[in-house]
Amino acid sequence: MDKESREFLEKKFLTLAQKDDLEKLRQESKTAFRQVKEENKVQIQEWREETKGILDQLRKEWTFGIDPLRSSLASSRQETKMDMDQLNAGVKDIAEKTNKVTDEISILSEKTRESFVEIREELGSMIKFSFADLERKLNALEARVKALEKKVLT
Repeated sequence: MDKESREFLEKKFLTLAQKDDLEKLRQESKTAFRQVKEENKVQIQEWREETKGILDQLRKEWTFGIDPLRSSLASSRQETKMDMDQLNAGVKDIAEKTNKVTDEISILSEKTRESFVEIREELGSMIKFSFADLERKLNALEARVKALEKKVLT
């Protein structure tokens, strides 16, 4: 039992030692955290002051630079309006020319159709004439052949 008691007491001692170490670590961490927190507060305050100074300077520059900007915008608007007017005139001109070309194309298309109809009719009559002419010639040849056959056979 003596050995067991000793082991038991050693375990208890180690547990107590570990608890004391943990408590020390916790307190050190708290102290370090507070220190970092304070340092961050100071840094943030410095950044705020710098930002305020920069914003004040920008406001001053903006106030002095706004009047020339307004006049520049006004002239730019006038130029843009003139450019838009020119663009609209160009678009109207293109639309008129497009309509004119479309009309001319439709007239040309109609003339082409009429020409094809005329050509078809003309070719049809030529073919009919050719067949009629061929038939007449064939009939004439047949008549000659018959006349020759009569002369030869008689």
